[in-house]
Amino acid sequence: MNREEEDFTDEVQHKKRKKKHQIRTSSEREDIAEVLNLASGRRLLWRIMEETRMFAPDLFVSDSDSSTFCNLGSRNIGIWLYNEITRSDPGAFIKMMDKQLQESQDG
Repeated sequence: MNREEEDFTDEVQHKKRKKKHQIRTSSEREDIAEVLNLASGRRLLWRIMEETRMFAPDLFVSDSDSSTFCNLGSRNIGIWLYNEITRSDPGAFIKMMDKQLQESQDG
């Protein structure tokens, strides 16, 4: 096999991998969009983000380094989820915040 054939094969494989990645990403965004279409889905995602302490102002205050590292790891999951939500539906997070605000004012 000569050099030109190797380069062509690598390019074809690269394009196949890229297409597969695009399909998977599109499917993942559609999955999140379906969850966001449900009020219960939005509530669940919000609860997960709260549980990861994504919104906590005292995230870095802890008794030990290992607690800090654990908090940061949890927070990274919350940030990942936030990014997934906003990529799928840029206005969804604002809707979720508005709903939380309404619920906190109502009771």
